[in-house]
Amino acid sequence: MGKRLKKAELLREIAVEREKLDSRLSELKLRQMTTADVTKAGWSVKDILGHLIGWQELNLSWHEIELGGETPKLPAPGFGWKDVPMLNEQIYRTHQRRSLRSVMGDYEKYHQKMLDLIESVPEKHLVAIGHFSWTGKSWSLSDYICANTASHYRWATKHIRQWNRAQ
Repeated sequence: MGKRLKKAELLREIAVEREKLDSRLSELKLRQMTTADVTKAGWSVKDILGHLIGWQELNLSWHEIELGGETPKLPAPGFGWKDVPMLNEQIYRTHQRRSLRSVMGDYEKYHQKMLDLIESVPEKHLVAIGHFSWTGKSWSLSDYICANTASHYRWATKHIRQWNRAQ
C-alpha cells in the first residue's frame, strides 16, 4: 500500500528526489555515465536512467490504455508482477544501446510527462483507491506515480552515490 499523496505533496516529493538525483548526475563526467557496474546487475548510470524511463513509459501507458476504454495488463503484456526481474531486463536491453544524449533527452521528457499526468488528473481521482481499474484495491494513481518517480529517483540516487563514493 502506498502513501496516497495529494497532488501538492506528490509534486513536492518528486521535486525533492529529482533534485537530489540531478545533483548527483551533475557531479559525473560524461564517460562515467556509461561506465558499467554501478549496480549489482552491471548497469551504468545511463542504464539506470533507461530503467526510470521504461517504468515511466509503462505508468503512462497504463493510464492511456484505461482512458481508451480498456484495462491494461500490469506490469506489461506477457509479464506478471512476479516477472519484474525479467521485465527489468527487457527494459535494460531496450535502452542499453541508445546514446547517452538520447537517454538524457527521454529522462527529461518522461519526467515532464509524469508531471503533466499529475496536473491533468483531478485530485480526487489521483488519490482514490479503485478509481482506475488497473490500480487495484490497495494503491491509488498517486501511489503508482510516486513509485515510478520519487521512489525510483531515490533508488537511482542511492546506487549512483554508493558507486561514486567507491571510485
